[in-house]
Amino acid sequence: MTEPSRISDPLVGKVLRAYEIQEPIGVSRWGKVYRGLQHTMNRTVAVRVLSPVLAAVPGTTERFLEETRTDASLTHPHLVTVYEAGQSGGTYFCAMEYMDGPPLPQFLRKDGGVNEHHLLQTIAGVARALDFLWQHKVAHQPPVDKNVLTTTDGTVKLINVEPVEMQPSQSSQEDLVNLAVMVATLTNEIGLVSKSVSELVEGMLGTGGHQHFTSLSDAANAAEALDRELFPPAPVRVPTARPAKTAGVGLLTVTAMALAGLVFVALFGWCWWRSHRH
Repeated sequence: MTEPSRISDPLVGKVLRAYEIQEPIGVSRWGKVYRGLQHTMNRTVAVRVLSPVLAAVPGTTERFLEETRTDASLTHPHLVTVYEAGQSGGTYFCAMEYMDGPPLPQFLRKDGGVNEHHLLQTIAGVARALDFLWQHKVAHQPPVDKNVLTTTDGTVKLINVEPVEMQPSQSSQEDLVNLAVMVATLTNEIGLVSKSVSELVEGMLGTGGHQHFTSLSDAANAAEALDRELFPPAPVRVPTARPAKTAGVGLLTVTAMALAGLVFVALFGWCWWRSHRH
């Protein structure tokens, strides 16, 4: 998606079925994409709207709805979820999961260099999504960075998988190589990566004499394993209760002090009694 125009938009503030249009956030090949609020679920969504110009072309609305239904039938953690498609007041739209992260090139940057944690998440996530598409025999286009969306918590998902703008992928191995080329091209524009990450990408490309991955799932597994090795999750610190014996020690201390006081008083009384006995 590209950045939307800042010119006043007549759809902003309108409601398409259950979706209140809030602001434009991008432009797709179908038309503008908006951030919206689904009142029935109280959640933020992305709403893709078919432009009136395209809607006037015979057969376009049917293709728009058919493509959306295909996307909606695909459920996977690394594919953008499509909720519904239809029309309201003559406006055709598609409501989908809202991805609140930055574009992929920005997602892969950190402190002027490559964010290797995000890079490995991208490789693993996209590879998992592509492997799912092959397992379900879904024709799709090769991975490209503009079709990889992110969230602020580090989730990576594919969108627009239909082979419309590009020829469909011919094999999973071709997807694996194209994924490696995509991340290598993006990171080369940012900076250097560590030796272990470089060897992983070379293995996906089948170059450099390193391990050659024979499947998308193998590459995803390797990326996830390397991510855990380089960026282990921080241990969760569970607050511990004060040991029960601590309270007992405190009680014993008080008791001992009380007994010592009684002994002192008794000795003092004994000495006083003896001194006044005669």
